[in-house]
Amino acid sequence: VAPALVSEHLLSGDSGGRTPLGKSLEVACDLLTGSSKDGHIIIATDDAPSDEARYEQALKECHFGVHSVLVDFPSSGTPDPQRAKQWYDTYVTATDSAQLFHILEDFAYDLVV
Repeated sequence: VAPALVSEHLLSGDSGGRTPLGKSLEVACDLLTGSSKDGHIIIATDDAPSDEARYEQALKECHFGVHSVLVDFPSSGTPDPQRAKQWYDTYVTATDSAQLFHILEDFAYDLVV
């Protein structure tokens, strides 16, 4: 997938539980497993995975830090902070696309430096 398309969709504010987060997390963990460096995964989510059981299983099996930006735009559902505490190593909430962009930048910078 072209990065520009991902960025455009991510910052659009359109959400609704259609993202296959379980499969996405499995792929990310598999890619990092082949790396010689410690890895971290940043997930931007409306907290509505399409297959919650698969997502929870992928989280349990992932041996890398999983960090989340909970997307709480007017068009999305309200994320559950209690569940986020259980699922993620760290999480923050973004309420608009500009804030989401800056949070993702900050997360990436903090994890690399």
